[in-house]
This record gives sequence, C-alpha cells and structure tokens, in this order.
Amino acid sequence: MLVGGLGQYGGGYFNPLDTTPLNFSDFRANNYLDRIREETAPIITRLEYEIDDFQEETFNRYHEEMLRTLELIKQYQPHLKLFHVKADVYRTIKGQEKKVGKTDIWRLKAPDGYSIDYEICEDKKKTELNKIAHVKFVIQPKVAKQGSGQRMLRHVKQCSDVLFKGGVFYLYGWARRLNQHAVASSRHGKNWREELIQIKDNNGELSQPMIRLLALYLRSGWVLAGQTKEEDEEIMFLSTSAIKMMFDEMPEQAAENFKYFKYYEKIISKHKIR
Repeated sequence: MLVGGLGQYGGGYFNPLDTTPLNFSDFRANNYLDRIREETAPIITRLEYEIDDFQEETFNRYHEEMLRTLELIKQYQPHLKLFHVKADVYRTIKGQEKKVGKTDIWRLKAPDGYSIDYEICEDKKKTELNKIAHVKFVIQPKVAKQGSGQRMLRHVKQCSDVLFKGGVFYLYGWARRLNQHAVASSRHGKNWREELIQIKDNNGELSQPMIRLLALYLRSGWVLAGQTKEEDEEIMFLSTSAIKMMFDEMPEQAAENFKYFKYYEKIISKHKIR
C-alpha cells in the first residue's frame, strides 16, 4: 500500500516477528493463492499503469462485472467512487522482461483523496470462496493530508466492507516501507513507514522490531500471510467468513496470528478460544 502502503510485491524481514504466520497449506481456503505462488515462483511479474488514466464507473457507464459493486457502494458506502484502468503485465524470466498482456485495476476513492487500487483474482474452477482482492496501493496523493493512520485505516475498512459484501474472501498485499509515491516525513525527517518500533502482544510482551506501517496494520486486525521479500511483509485482511474458517480449522494458530490486534480479547471470545 502507500501511506498505508500495500504494494504489489512481497517483502522480507530479518525475523518475521514472534508470530506464527498463516500456513496456506493448512488453510484450505487459500489453495488458490498457493497455486498462484507455485505457478509464478520462478517468474517476476510487474504491473504498469498510469495513475491519471483511471476512468470513473457510473450507472450510465460501467463494466458489467462491476454493477454489483456499484450497487453495494450506493447502498453501504455512498461517499466512495469506483474507477478503472487497464494495466500492462510484464514478466521477467531468466533476466528477460516481456509484456504478456493486460489486467483490470480498480480504484475505490473517497472525497478527501484516499484511494485503494486493487485487482480481483478469481478461481474459475471453484464456485465459492474463490475471490480475493490483491491490493496494490492505499494512496493519499496529497502529502499534506497524510499522517493520520486512523483515517487511512477507516478508508481501508470502508472499502473492504464493499468488497466483502461483494463476495471477496480476503484482501492481501504488502506492508511496504518504500514505493514510488511521495510520503510524509516523521518529526525526525524520515519516512514514517520504515521507522522501526516494537509493539506489545496480548500478553504484554514486546515484538521484534518492525516497521511502523506493519505495526499499524497488525494492530488493526491484519495478519501476517507468511511470505517475505525485499524486507517487506505480506499481510492479509480477512472477511468474517475467512476469520471463522481459520478459527474453525486451526484455532490455536489463528489466535496466535491475531495476538497484536487491539481487539484480541473480543475476537478470541467470539470464537470461544481460551
């Protein structure tokens, strides 16, 4: 992003915290994402699209598959607007990059400029739990309006409300310390997202040092997805159905993954984990 910066590529980290990351092989709802990883493991994929080329989707002009999304926006989050752009897809195999096609990128935008850019991935071989949203960026293009983590998280929650009601099982992306967008500086003149901090888990124990952006997401209910690359972490924001499935199928690991969530006790109590 951005300013909340889930970006397109994954990230690494010296020691993925003290948390047990989600095990995709154990969590059957994620078989599709597993297969994506396996099929593209030796390949580097890059998307390229113009930020200013997005076209608004309206009830007078829309892609047929997004009509339901427009209806959900109108009913539940009427302040949001939906936009679309085509992205060029490039793949690098053995050092050679080649343009291989195009894909649809969607944007949910609030009046103050906060936006989420995402791609919908569907497993056509399944009829349920088959849709996920790959978040490319969470963007506030005006640096002067950046700096409010709570405002950014509220936008993510409002957008996810629309996506989850539209059948998306979970969102995933990368807590990236760096990307191509301008970012507000901390009081020390640094990129606030990459500052290393420690946070307490549900038992009051301090985490390993992590970037501030990752801490912000983990405190707000995102969980580590178990993939690291280029010193960044892959994270997931789960729908109610996904959370229930995770607690049903691997309760102890699920509880471990939410240990930095500020509402840990509430979610544990709801799923009767003690």
